Amino acid sequence: MTGWEIYCCRLGTRATLASRQISGDTGPRTSVYLLWVLRRGDEVVLVDTGVTEPEAAKRGITDLVAPKIALGRLGIDPDQVERVLVSHLHGDHFCAWDAYPRARFLVQHADLEFFSGPYARFPSLVRNASDMAGVMTLNYQGRIEVVSGDVPADSGLDLVRTGGHTPGSQAVVVETAAGPRVICGDVAGTYRTIALLEPSPLSTSRPEAVVAMDRLLGLVGGDAGHLYPSHDLQLFEHGSEIADGVFRMR
Repeated sequence: MTGWEIYCCRLGTRATLASRQISGDTGPRTSVYLLWVLRRGDEVVLVDTGVTEPEAAKRGITDLVAPKIALGRLGIDPDQVERVLVSHLHGDHFCAWDAYPRARFLVQHADLEFFSGPYARFPSLVRNASDMAGVMTLNYQGRIEVVSGDVPADSGLDLVRTGGHTPGSQAVVVETAAGPRVICGDVAGTYRTIALLEPSPLSTSRPEAVVAMDRLLGLVGGDAGHLYPSHDLQLFEHGSEIADGVFRMR
């Protein structure tokens, strides 16, 4: 069986501060917002959902491309999407679920518990969360597939629970024809984060995040270029642009 192909779709950007990614860094920074598409033959799996207009407005994300438009540039109809691997339950990663009417969403139990349990009454802990009422409605509909720990999502696709950024953050290890590649989620927001093993100040557990990044590096033989962090414009240097804002990753 052939390996998976990885495509990264640029959906928008946000002017922010470097200190939001690395404590002590100064100056401005541009964060990018993405949709990850995994293809193998006729199979299509997404990592995260992309961003809705209300979420983009809330976060100050500009130049927004709707997930449907981004997928169309790859010749994919959102109705084709049956599985979405959710890196974590922050709103900029999991909000556009209505775009995929046939999809089921794989979410770590620890994130579902954290954002819907006793901690939910503390805004400082959950202010970045998805619309949890919507998440629970999906759950009642049987469209949330709850997983715990490291599990295979498909042949050649493995979920690795990292924790760190949120309790149930997870990365996706993708077997490609060129070897394993890892979509990190927000446990690693930038390549500088990985180089310094210095997690975001927004992390719920800094030790978990550091250990997770070290582990993910081990899965790709220490080659940070084979790790794909979640908000770094430098990502596009590791791919080739095949359509407007769509990169096939190497």
